[in-house]
Amino acid sequence: LKRLVAAANPNAGVPSREAVGREVLRIDRMLRNQVCMCHVNHGLRQDAHIDEGITRVQAWALGFEFVSRSVVVPKTGNVYEQGRMVRYEALSAEAGNFGGEVLTAHHADDMLETVLMRLARGSPISTSKFIERRSFMFKSPVVRPMFFFDSFLIDVFVANAFIPWVYDTS
Repeated sequence: LKRLVAAANPNAGVPSREAVGREVLRIDRMLRNQVCMCHVNHGLRQDAHIDEGITRVQAWALGFEFVSRSVVVPKTGNVYEQGRMVRYEALSAEAGNFGGEVLTAHHADDMLETVLMRLARGSPISTSKFIERRSFMFKSPVVRPMFFFDSFLIDVFVANAFIPWVYDTS
């Protein structure tokens, strides 16, 4: 039995990837892993509690454990980068409590976006760090099961499976 901590954010910007991520988790649960959906509240939006409620209901509907963590995002530097770091720290701590893994719903388009953003900033392609399918953050494995699928294929799957999703309000 392996504990899988799903990075759950119903407002992830691309609604379908979290929905498909949950479907992957449901399949993995059939393989007898323990799945925990973890919502991280960054405290950056006044309506963030709505995201938490949606995630709690989705976890309950799938029969998953639900955990919510509140973090403080440092106000110095790039707030998005700082938010990402404290989010992964919280997710890794939750997974580390049980010797588990963190699952995210990053997909092929995320890889392309990362490469293009780094090139736009002037980073040479040879030194640009790519998103990896498996990596470690804060001593916990991070796995991206949707890594080989693009957003179009995921959106088709979501539409055909009638999986609910929510648009990002930020």
